[in-house]
Amino acid sequence: MKISHRIILVNLLIVAIVLGSAAIAFYSIMYNTLTSQLSQNVTNTSRNFNFLYSSLLEDLDNEFYALTSENQSSLFEHRTLIGNLNDFILETQSSSDPKIINFAVKPFIQVPQVGLDINEFVKTNPYTTIVKHTYTDNRVYYYGKVFTQSVLDDLAKRTGSEVALIWDDAATEVSNSNLNSQYTFLISKAFQSLKNNSKQEIYISENDDLDIIAAKFKIEKLSPYGNDLSLVFFNINNAATDLRTTLVYILLIIGVVGIIIALILSYVLTHRMRLRIGELNLATAQTSAGNFNMRIADTSNDEIGNLGKAFNLMLDELQKNQKAKNEYSEFITLINKNASLTEISNAALKKILDTCGFLVGALYSVDDDEVSLICTYGLNSAVNNRERNEFFQNVIRSRKAVEIASENSLPIVQTGLVDLKINYLLLLPIIYNSKVIAILELASINKPSNEAKDYLEKIQEQLAIGLTNAKALVQLENLVSELKTLNNEYQKQNIQIKKQHDTLLEMSNQLKTKAEELAFQKERAEDSTRLKSEFLASMSHELRTPMNSILGLTELILDKAQLSGKNRERLEVVLKSGKRLMNLINDILDLSKIEAGKMEIREDDILLEELIEEVTATAQPLAKEKGLTFNVKRSCNTRMIINTDKGKINQVLINLIGNAVKFTHKGNIELGVSILSDRTVQFSVSDTGIGISDEDKKLIFEEFRQLDGTTARKYSGTGLGLAISKKIVDLLGGKISVASILGQGSVFSVSFPIKYSQEKKKENSSNVNTVVLRQNRNNPVLIIDDDSEVRYTIAQYLNSRGYETISAEDGETGIKLAIEKQPFAITLDILLPNTDGWSVLRNLKENPLTKDIPVILISILGDKNIGYSLGAFEYFIKPFSSDKLLSAFTKLESFAKKQVQKIVIVDDDELEFEKFTNEFKDDKLSIEYIKDSEYAFNKIAEVQPDLIILDLIMPKVDGISLANKLKSNNKTKQIPIIISTAKDLTEEEKKSLNNIVEAIITKTNNQPFDVLKVVRDRIRMIESESTDLDVEVYDNSESEHIVDSQELSLEHSAEVLIVDDDPDTLFTLNEMVQATGCKTLLAKSGIECLRILEQTKPDLILLDIMMPEMDGFQTLKNIRNNTDLIDIPIYAVTAKAMVGDKEIILKHGFNDYIAKPVNSAIISGKISQLISRIKSN
Repeated sequence: MKISHRIILVNLLIVAIVLGSAAIAFYSIMYNTLTSQLSQNVTNTSRNFNFLYSSLLEDLDNEFYALTSENQSSLFEHRTLIGNLNDFILETQSSSDPKIINFAVKPFIQVPQVGLDINEFVKTNPYTTIVKHTYTDNRVYYYGKVFTQSVLDDLAKRTGSEVALIWDDAATEVSNSNLNSQYTFLISKAFQSLKNNSKQEIYISENDDLDIIAAKFKIEKLSPYGNDLSLVFFNINNAATDLRTTLVYILLIIGVVGIIIALILSYVLTHRMRLRIGELNLATAQTSAGNFNMRIADTSNDEIGNLGKAFNLMLDELQKNQKAKNEYSEFITLINKNASLTEISNAALKKILDTCGFLVGALYSVDDDEVSLICTYGLNSAVNNRERNEFFQNVIRSRKAVEIASENSLPIVQTGLVDLKINYLLLLPIIYNSKVIAILELASINKPSNEAKDYLEKIQEQLAIGLTNAKALVQLENLVSELKTLNNEYQKQNIQIKKQHDTLLEMSNQLKTKAEELAFQKERAEDSTRLKSEFLASMSHELRTPMNSILGLTELILDKAQLSGKNRERLEVVLKSGKRLMNLINDILDLSKIEAGKMEIREDDILLEELIEEVTATAQPLAKEKGLTFNVKRSCNTRMIINTDKGKINQVLINLIGNAVKFTHKGNIELGVSILSDRTVQFSVSDTGIGISDEDKKLIFEEFRQLDGTTARKYSGTGLGLAISKKIVDLLGGKISVASILGQGSVFSVSFPIKYSQEKKKENSSNVNTVVLRQNRNNPVLIIDDDSEVRYTIAQYLNSRGYETISAEDGETGIKLAIEKQPFAITLDILLPNTDGWSVLRNLKENPLTKDIPVILISILGDKNIGYSLGAFEYFIKPFSSDKLLSAFTKLESFAKKQVQKIVIVDDDELEFEKFTNEFKDDKLSIEYIKDSEYAFNKIAEVQPDLIILDLIMPKVDGISLANKLKSNNKTKQIPIIISTAKDLTEEEKKSLNNIVEAIITKTNNQPFDVLKVVRDRIRMIESESTDLDVEVYDNSESEHIVDSQELSLEHSAEVLIVDDDPDTLFTLNEMVQATGCKTLLAKSGIECLRILEQTKPDLILLDIMMPEMDGFQTLKNIRNNTDLIDIPIYAVTAKAMVGDKEIILKHGFNDYIAKPVNSAIISGKISQLISRIKSN
């Protein structure tokens, strides 16, 4: 916006402000004056009406007394009042009775025709004020006045203000209704405002069309009857409205005139200023176009004149800067035009002298503080020792310019005509990379200007670059000359180089041969790695497969067989040792997998709390066995789902907790869980054990490293656990660390990055077609595995649960059997000959005849995600326990469960049938009664009930025989049976029934409903998804203990002391030795062995080598040092089986060597030989 426009706008704004302020002030004064006068009138009217109303009431009373004191009969005879103040007079029987017995009213008063009482009178005449009067003879009269239009008009004349009657908070009548009826809404609004604000005496309303001023008067009720009435006195202030209209016109006229005057004054007062500003604007435009010669001619002393002068000074500076810039550009062009050092120096010196106004000058080169003259202008170049001037050395050292201004000390320059006396001398260093490379010497008669000095500062850097480039060119020319000389020498050396080339070629051929050998070695190494991986897979299969049978069958025997206490204990030791061996095998295989890069990470959605509970379930028994307390400290919300490899984390935590238990003798183990700020979950395992020294902390995560690796170490182990844990943590992208104080305890911390689950894991139950599952429920289970031991083990597991099994050695046979037999389920190995398990699974799921058969994968491979994606129901990794396998079939059974709809009762007592019929009459059950047990089997096979209730004592075929027959037939073996009998069963009978029936109930007269209760509970159990298949036995005692006959037939022919720190090995050796008929003594350490030897002298000592505190070698030495024990034969029992171990052991003084795992035949043979020797002696 132009400045002239701004000035006009400011003037108009000032006019508007002045006019607006004047109008507001004038209107406020006039309006307040008018309003104040009218408000005072209304207030006085309201106050005067109080006196007027009191006078009216007094006149009404006087008239009433006058009328009633005369002949009353004549008053009510005509029932008409004419010319009186009172509008009505009513008579009632009593004060409590509102019924009117006599009345006299004016003609306009409405009298109710029906129900003549005071309340009805008030309803028909609502604008009534009623006065009550009671005479001494108990006559009660009501009289008063009705506020009609005429009354209000009369009040308006007498008070000088308009009057409105208010009933029920609204204006109902108004004086001068022709004029004032249009204001009823405003009057009602005024009354509401006055009513709500008790302190407000006057109501003033300001509107565009009119103003109203009002005051209210509350009419007092003088009797119990009548409505609440009020009067509002008001005045309409039309003068204020006229004032506003007039003021608007005045403001418009004054505003137009003010605007015109403001425009004229603005133009006249700003004309000269606008001309001067326009001149400045033109000069600015010319300057921006590059013309610096224009100047402002305004010489006034005001602000604009000062601005013009400042603008002229700015143009002078810009002109100087432009000139300096041009000269600088010309100097750079001059430097770049000349190539040699002399040409550049001469051209630069001449340009400097011409531009800066110096008289004479010289340029010197500086190389390693040596000064040499390059060129001069106006000086005698023949002057000697000029380069050795002390001033030059000072300039080189200080790298600062030297100025000398003197009238007497400086020399005289001679020209062809005159002698000129020099008064100013300047020595200027030319610096490049902080080093003086030249000195510029300039002299003049007068001191140079500041512009000349600025010019020298600007060109100094460019002059240095130009001189440096010129010197480099000189050096390059010298280098070329030297290269020519060298080239001649190289030609002479060419023959020698050719000879060397032949030698190098021969060496190259040798290197090529070596490279081929290295490539062959690399190929062999890669082949070795491949063979190692194949061997790893083969060894994994060969190790896990027999271990699967060992562990599985041992668990099965322990679970199902009737064993004596001793035999059960032996098998438990076998199972425990087998699991230890399996863990060791897993550790070795895990380490090999990690080193070969074959370890797979199987991430899955898991609940953090479930992981903690699984670890706790494993850790608590370990701690409890050693007398330690184990607890979990949760420092975060563990009810979250994360995505990680649950098995790997479980393996790491169990390993850390196992180490903590191993190295802690008293105190507690704590597992801590927390979420760190960097979105990682941290587990910490703390203990109060022996602690770890700082030196050992550096070793504990290395493979095969232990804190104590000697034969006398106190703690067992391979040294793989922490190494594998660290490698697993690294694979999961986590970190593992340890903090420990020797003698106080340790804290192992592992942290893993949190990956929150994006979707919930799909339940495997979605893959099950329950209709097909129920159809195939009585069909056998198909086992597809190429290993006969695995097939046998799985078959034993399933047979123990009542399933029939069929098997196939390869995938093609398995697919054919699946199509033909329609099995209840299929167990499938992945590593099969010819066709692998993945292809078999894919074919089964793509075939319409087999796609709905549940497939349970069992393999050493861990590709669970692939299995589930192909439709597998469950996936187990070898070796697997019977619990895991049977849990899958338990799930399948739960899916195949159906509601109980049919019950068959086999009993010769019809009362039993009636009892069941009455009990289940409200249930949707079909109960069929079979009295003759001879025909029961065929009937049950035909009906296929969901539950059988069987009595034992029946003619022809007894209940036990019938139950066995039902369970041995494929059509009826899956039907649950409940035995209901009054017979007291023997223990043998109960045992024989336990494996074939679900419950045995003894009927008694005292408890007639026990049978019904058990049957109903069994129905609920069948209909629920419960998978509990245990047999319920009521009134059943424990089985008898079976004593191994071998335990009673042992004859101790020799005494053997067995020394081993491992309790399972100690137990196994004890069993083997006792099986030979020998008496045994047991010691858990070398120290305990020596104590026993102090009390007795055995015939043979079986001594372990690796034991804590005192190993086998030290124990042997202590025994041999005792002359009384020196002749006892001592056999070393050890797992050290490396080459040369046997010779070392025998050299230490052992009589014989037995390698672990110990073979019972070897033990028996060696002990037999020893006994033979003892007997022969």
